Amino acid sequence: VVVELALDNFDGKGSVRTIWLDSPPQAGWSATESYHSAQNGASHKVALFPGRNVMVASAPAGVAIVEVDTRALPAQPIRFALQRGGSLLIRNRVGAGHISARLRTRSGVTVRSIELTGTSEYSIELPLGEYEAELTDLAGTVTRRAITLGRDGAVLTIP
Repeated sequence: VVVELALDNFDGKGSVRTIWLDSPPQAGWSATESYHSAQNGASHKVALFPGRNVMVASAPAGVAIVEVDTRALPAQPIRFALQRGGSLLIRNRVGAGHISARLRTRSGVTVRSIELTGTSEYSIELPLGEYEAELTDLAGTVTRRAITLGRDGAVLTIP
């Protein structure tokens, strides 16, 4: 399903990540994440997989999370009410192992899905609030961690 994103309040900077939330309707489909840069223009046409999708917007003016269901599309173009957010520092200390991580809002909406190995550090901007990190290792062991993201930010060290 094609929708239009309005990025005119991004000042030519920032991005929108789109994450498909529903289970694949048929074999061969998998959950995907796509990235759209405001540097490419103030408006974008985006193809969404059927069902529920979440869009995480980040720009100099702030951040926003918008959930879209292709069965009941909102008015087009989709606009983002940017607000001041916080910086979540992700400290990857997985080393030689492998961990799948999902970051969800308090209501259970996935806002980031990543695969980690090695070591690294990077920050992501998100709206202030409560989040949960779900970490799954190669043995299938699941660990959950609560995160409170305030104006001063937060740190998630993995594992």
